[in-house]
Amino acid sequence: MLDSTDSDEELTAGPWEPWLAERFLAYLLKGADGKPRPVADVERALARLSREPDALSRLAAVAFLLDPKERIRAWLLEEVPSYLRRIRVRSETHVEQRRGSVRGSVDWPRTLAMQRATQDSSWFLSRSLHRTLETPELLTVRYAVDRVRAAANTVLRPAAARVEGWTTTITDMAGAAAALAAHTLVRDVPLRRPDNAERSAARASYDDAVRRAASILDVHDELLPEPVDERLADALARHALVPLNEDIRFQIFSMLALVDCIERVIGPVDRRDSLIEPQRDAVVRWKGADFSLTLHYDQAADRGVHADVMSHYFGRFQPLRPDLRLVLARGDTRRELIVDAKRSTRPSYLADAHHKMRGYIADRPHAFAGSIPKAVVMCPAQGLSPARPGDEVVFVGAESHAPGSSLERVVAAWWQCSEPRPETSALGPWQRCE
Repeated sequence: MLDSTDSDEELTAGPWEPWLAERFLAYLLKGADGKPRPVADVERALARLSREPDALSRLAAVAFLLDPKERIRAWLLEEVPSYLRRIRVRSETHVEQRRGSVRGSVDWPRTLAMQRATQDSSWFLSRSLHRTLETPELLTVRYAVDRVRAAANTVLRPAAARVEGWTTTITDMAGAAAALAAHTLVRDVPLRRPDNAERSAARASYDDAVRRAASILDVHDELLPEPVDERLADALARHALVPLNEDIRFQIFSMLALVDCIERVIGPVDRRDSLIEPQRDAVVRWKGADFSLTLHYDQAADRGVHADVMSHYFGRFQPLRPDLRLVLARGDTRRELIVDAKRSTRPSYLADAHHKMRGYIADRPHAFAGSIPKAVVMCPAQGLSPARPGDEVVFVGAESHAPGSSLERVVAAWWQCSEPRPETSALGPWQRCE
């Protein structure tokens, strides 16, 4: 978790910020804003993203609603209400033939012709004017508003993050769509998908709001409910959610740097990523022939001494939450490595981080048995001394994303300690496995 003690520290952006700006992450937590990302990296990330139920739909819904190119919020909150104020009711002529009573005005020439042809004087053909709002234009606007509402509800699930930042925008859009659906000129219009002829009429409308409705439906159909990969990548490259808080961005940098190091150490194996959202489990999963490896981001660790004490004395279940927790399962063996990201170069603050990591290890010693190192503190320091073999807690600096970095050597040592016969592994100076 983040510590507020470093919030007033002045730190200029380090080399990790430009590196992070070139990376895409399927991030759906609060306190974020849209930033462009390279489409090639977005495509690579989407290819690894787990096809779990509704995962891509939630990501696509956010891309649809917040894409700056489409300006859906402005259309919904400004253009549609303006359109409804100037809408005109259309009159349609209904032609009816019936026997006996007549509705509307009688078309006598055609009535007399019909009576002569049928030899029945009880037949009449009449015409009547009916006022209607069921026009191709309003049908298209009505359906586009409903698709925006449905996409917003896909994102704003009951257990979603608090209304804050980008979720405020989507909450406003959901409320506006609901109000428009209840408008007196809209509520009696059938809610149905416009057919091709109706959508063509909307595209040719003189009114900007109607043409935009047709365009928004075209975009919607490429993203929801099952997105076209190329269209989704294009939208996310224009507007990918990125944390606004620098401390959280440094956590994300640390996570992506750790993932890159793991990939270089363990080699090519099956990998699946998950959305970073409130109801997440592991954010990355690797599966090999004899192991599974999972990475958890800012999630509660298993219950340990701290949680047991808090529960006993205060009735509170309060497990510890390291920033990153790497969990290896190989046969009956389970082993962890924890990482905390500290966006600080202040020695006193980093000393506190060292104590904190020692506390994590003492809380659940069985989770780290059999390996050295056990915990890593990542900080943006430049020129930090290399990680030292034999230390249970090591510090690594701003170059952690680079091949051959201290972080990569630490991950390699931890991984080799977990192999079936580590005594035969070439650990180099990292000779100690418990």
